[in-house]
Amino acid sequence: MFRLLQILALGALVTLSACNSPGMGYRSSETDPDVRLIGLMSVLHGEDVTQSCPNGCAERGKPNCERCRHLIDERGRIVIDHERTRNQIERLALEYPNHAPTLFAAASLAYEAGEKERAAGYLDELLSRHPVHPEAAVLRSRIAIEEGNLSGARRTLEQQIQFTPDHAGLREALSATQFLDGDLMAALTQLEVAERLGAPAWRVAFNRGLIAETAGNARGAIEQYEISLAERPEYRAAASRKAGLLATAGEAAF
Repeated sequence: MFRLLQILALGALVTLSACNSPGMGYRSSETDPDVRLIGLMSVLHGEDVTQSCPNGCAERGKPNCERCRHLIDERGRIVIDHERTRNQIERLALEYPNHAPTLFAAASLAYEAGEKERAAGYLDELLSRHPVHPEAAVLRSRIAIEEGNLSGARRTLEQQIQFTPDHAGLREALSATQFLDGDLMAALTQLEVAERLGAPAWRVAFNRGLIAETAGNARGAIEQYEISLAERPEYRAAASRKAGLLATAGEAAF
């Protein structure tokens, strides 16, 4: 607990110093990591990068700065090179190793590419520099679960919940970890907390259905899947599990 209070106090001091001091000095729009990351992520999403350019390219109607020129071809079309863009994000992470959004972006892209070890490395670095980061903790726990390390996932989430107890996503992730660990009552409790904190109703109902199904309560599971589908009719997983239970349980479920 003392270590937790130390970190929280340090975080408060860092926040206050950031608000009251100019930092390392003025950054132009072409060197600011926030601006550069937004531009690179815009490329990955296929957006018109000139529209978000802070250097006036949108007003000029053409790419005119270093940021935009290498992203647009001679006909003005966006050139999407996912691997090149990802490499640029990773270089940005090396250039600004304390920039949490870039570290998280690099981790997310590595995870999407199936490079879990690389993603875990970025997340560990991020959490060591910025201990309070719920989204990073959730993704790190997911990787730990996929590696079969349930205790590691649970430890990461429980520690992060001490920092941010009102984060619904952390509660959902902890519920999933407890469910996989066979602790159904604890999983249900965390899911109820997540619901009160604003977790999406369709997802809460679906997870309640999984817990009920695992506990052998087919009727309760079907009811929860129906609630999930009422909230999100296109949710295929809920429809599939409901249909499967109806087919196997039949009238016995009612």
